[in-house]
Amino acid sequence: MELSPIKNGEQYDLILKWIDAQFNKTGAVEKSESDKIKAALELIKIFEDEHYPIL
Repeated sequence: MELSPIKNGEQYDLILKWIDAQFNKTGAVEKSESDKIKAALELIKIFEDEHYPIL
């Protein structure tokens, strides 16, 4: 998956599905893949904070 800022709901859904697939994998995760997952989770948080604020 190519990571970039999430700009719409379609991209948001795709990255959520990718994250879900990563968590469903068994076995150890390589460091580079771990870093990519962390970055994706941060992009999700930024999008959610902007579009789904908790008041």
